[in-house]
Amino acid sequence: MNLTTDPLPLVLPAWSGVFSSKSPTADRVVFRRWNLPGGQHLRIQEESGESIARHIWDAGLVLAVYLNECIDTTNDLSTVINQAIITSTNRSLNVIELGCGSGLVGITFAQAVPRCQVILTDRTEAQELVEWNLSRMMPADQSSARFHVLNWEDEVPSGLNEKDFDLVLVSDCTYNPSSAPALVKTLDALASPPSRCTGIVIAMKVRHPSEAVFFGLMAEAGMEQTGCFSVPLPSIMPDMSSTVDIHIFRKPFPC
Repeated sequence: MNLTTDPLPLVLPAWSGVFSSKSPTADRVVFRRWNLPGGQHLRIQEESGESIARHIWDAGLVLAVYLNECIDTTNDLSTVINQAIITSTNRSLNVIELGCGSGLVGITFAQAVPRCQVILTDRTEAQELVEWNLSRMMPADQSSARFHVLNWEDEVPSGLNEKDFDLVLVSDCTYNPSSAPALVKTLDALASPPSRCTGIVIAMKVRHPSEAVFFGLMAEAGMEQTGCFSVPLPSIMPDMSSTVDIHIFRKPFPC
């Protein structure tokens, strides 16, 4: 399957472990496979159980698709990505993903964009899965990706807090309004160094009106929304269609 916006897939094929009469229960993981431009392939393992952290969710898939094509398209997302690339002409592009889950978004970015350093972050429970997926990635020229444990309830570790990031990527992390204050606090800490203008990309599939609290907290933290667009999700039932919304933020600083 091609990882492309035209069209978004209705069903994602999955490959599971082998079932047999001797072992009727396969491992609780499945594999997703996509083709990327230039003959590259993307293989992501996710858990087939009930874990929230180790799944591929709709907003992550949509953001990965658009990041994969961002260099050759024109929209709010491609604008912020290309601006970040331009400002990092003489160095690597520094990117961090929050709540990375399986690692799909950060790995896609590292495979699509040359000369970038991507840090994928999540709680400890996601580490083993993400590192397995990282070990099988095929990064673009002079690009790399690694995992770092990050709990939004804690202070951002000095190794991350002192690093100037060009981009922060977040997908499917706003579904729980009670975690919104900790998420915004972490975003504010990562975007605060004044030496660069950090772009923040939020992909979300709204499941409940209460998720709007996130935007109020972002405004209180001084985050300025600079763009937004919606991506319709394919559906076999038109009356149950939904969208993934991609929001672009920036904390104003002299650039």
